[in-house]
Amino acid sequence: MNETRPLGPPRDCLRVEGIELECIVGIRPAERKRPQRVRLDVTLGLDLARAGRSGRIAHTVDYSMVLEEVTNLLYFREYRLIEMATEEIAAMLFGAHPLLDTVAVRLEKPEALGGKARAGVIEIERTRASYPVATVTLEHARIERYLETQEAVLEVITVPAHGPLAPLDRRGRSIQWLTAGVVIADEGPRSELGVPLHAFEGHAGESGAVLFRCALRAEGAHGP
Repeated sequence: MNETRPLGPPRDCLRVEGIELECIVGIRPAERKRPQRVRLDVTLGLDLARAGRSGRIAHTVDYSMVLEEVTNLLYFREYRLIEMATEEIAAMLFGAHPLLDTVAVRLEKPEALGGKARAGVIEIERTRASYPVATVTLEHARIERYLETQEAVLEVITVPAHGPLAPLDRRGRSIQWLTAGVVIADEGPRSELGVPLHAFEGHAGESGAVLFRCALRAEGAHGP
């Protein structure tokens, strides 16, 4: 007689495989001057049953947006270590996509070893619990800090309906993009999801707005 085995927890995942781009990454002087090719695979763990029944993109993660977000971060950051790149990518994806339970990132540098090996590779797996969130409430926004590294701060900013974006600006270089809702610029069109905002100008739309931001730390600064 065949015994019925109990089913384990769902293990749904969404993969974006074979992302290829050229960016500044590495510690050697030549690597700081010339972009080099990197390859990434991203595996996102989440419950896909709801989207499988509703057919709505809001019930899953848009993998084209994941591609844009990973590309935005790599181009902006110009990482020295791919260990830091994978860690920040994972934290960014959890911040930008609340439905995610787990994230795995595999990053290859094919040129890292001068042809003596196929590639230098880092692979990590993280859960949402890997990034305890620190929350700061402002008059016109809520800021959730997902990760602070030695080089950058990664956070999610929620602006209520019609709230101004101007008070969110910070000194130093940063990149930010819309992950949900609408941003209406003082002059020009509404901002699209995943498209970097070069300045905090304008206000949130009727449903509010949620933005992801990566801000570089002042050189030599440590701690909160």
